[in-house]
Order: sequence, then structure tokens, then C-alpha cells
Amino acid sequence: MQKNNLVNVLRQGGVVFLPTDTIPGFSCRAFNRLAIERIYQIKRRNARRPFIVLVANDKQIDELGLNLNKKEKELLGGCLGQPTSVIVELKNNEKKRDLFFLHRGTNHLAIRLIKENFLRQLILQVGPLVSTSVNREGELPILNNKIAKKVFSDEIDYYFKIDENGDKKPSILARVEENEVKLIRG
Repeated sequence: MQKNNLVNVLRQGGVVFLPTDTIPGFSCRAFNRLAIERIYQIKRRNARRPFIVLVANDKQIDELGLNLNKKEKELLGGCLGQPTSVIVELKNNEKKRDLFFLHRGTNHLAIRLIKENFLRQLILQVGPLVSTSVNREGELPILNNKIAKKVFSDEIDYYFKIDENGDKKPSILARVEENEVKLIRG
């Protein structure tokens, strides 16, 4: 029942508190500009810093207009042993223009291929999601829904109930430059 409510809220353009394959996140559908702008306001985040986009398969990567090289595919595939978000350059000028609200002028998107079943199935149902840590910019991430509800109250449309997951860490953030892997976070 909880998953059905979550799907409905996301399809209606809502912002949700959601478990991920790493730490919990604020999420919305990646192609919903208004919901993305709400997350920036909720977090009080610098509007020039893009969010990570969670995808479930290669088709969704293609929909974003991304052409991954071999090393980027390996990183997304989990070669570093933990969830990895990969920063990929948007090379298609039409996609750069159409997805400005996602890349925020950087002409790059950070994507993570989700393998965890619940989240992967959700993304297959509603499409790619943006994800960002549950906090105001500059503060430590909040890892459980009770504290998140207390801090963010009705700014969030739906809080998915999750167990404590204090053992999880943010994803590795990496990019490939001149055929070399560069770790940004991790």
C-alpha cells in the first residue's frame, strides 16, 4: 500500500522522502521542473548545483541523451564495489537546452544505475528520479523519517517509512577525464 501511495504522489509531481541504495533522499521525477525547483527551495540549495539522477536501465540513460564510454559504463556497473554516481557530459545540443533544469548550466549530469530491487521497480514505474540528501545545504544528512518529518514537516508531500540505515553512506561520485577515473567524493 505504501508503494502505491508513493507512486501516486510522484506521478502527481510530488516531492518525497525515500530510501535509496545509499542514504535516504529527497526525490521527485527527473522530468518535472516544478518539483525539482521545490527541492532546491526546501534544501535552500545553490541553484547551480545539479542533483543526481537515478535510472533503472540503459533506455532511461538514452532518454537523458547520454552516450557513455566504456569506463563510465564500468563505473555505473559497480566496479568500485559500492553505489557510484557518474558525472557524464551532455554532448547533444538539443538535450543541453531541453535539460537545462537538470544540468543547471554545467552541461553534465550525474547518474546512478540502481540495482536495489524496490527502488529499481519504482523507477521503472515512474521514470528517472532526482535524488539529493535530506538536509538543508551545508548541514549533515538526516537518515530517518521521524527526524526528517520534524525538520521539514509539510514541505515534503510523502515520507516513506524506513528503518534506520545509519550504516549506509552517500554514493561515490566519479567522472572520467582523459580515460582516467577521477573521484569527486568517496
